[in-house]
Amino acid sequence: MTDDQRWTAASARDLLDRTEAETASALDVPTGPLLAVWGAALTGGHLAIWWATREQDPYTGPPAWALAVLGGALTLALVVTVVTVGRAARGVHGLSSRAGLLYSLTWVLSFGAAQVIMVALARDGIPDSTFGKLSALVPLLLVATIYLASAAPLGAPALGVVGGLLAATTATAAWFDPSLMALVIALGCAISFGAGVAVARRPQ
Repeated sequence: MTDDQRWTAASARDLLDRTEAETASALDVPTGPLLAVWGAALTGGHLAIWWATREQDPYTGPPAWALAVLGGALTLALVVTVVTVGRAARGVHGLSSRAGLLYSLTWVLSFGAAQVIMVALARDGIPDSTFGKLSALVPLLLVATIYLASAAPLGAPALGVVGGLLAATTATAAWFDPSLMALVIALGCAISFGAGVAVARRPQ
């Protein structure tokens, strides 16, 4: 190997190392605090839904105040996530910056699409019990999917733990009636995000 070839190989390796470091920096978000925010939002929101519907027979759906609690909590958690990721990616350019932007857009677009779907289903007049289940299960499954998909690229095993437990919670909750399902989701979220925060705090 000539000196030029050695120089080229070393330069390429150095460039690769810098790119990987920039990508990690772009997505270096405080996992523990974000998980705590989402855990509080999902747990508190679904407890409000359960409390508001626990005595309904037949089920007619949560009142506006309970939906506002859940929607407001999820919106706040989403804003905190986008702002946090945006700050982490500030000052980083190129592929790394785009990765951070796409991660933020994943949350915004997926939840936006879910809301549009729920509005369309409501307009079609689906049964209250079915709408109640879907309105709770769809956002939860979105969070689980995004966390599972993000765990490896972000090097954050805590996201994988939360995502896996949330997926199990979603599948389990679907078998209960809408009111009790909200309580199951609240408990599952508390356990899932609590486990994720514990993993995130462990020394790496």
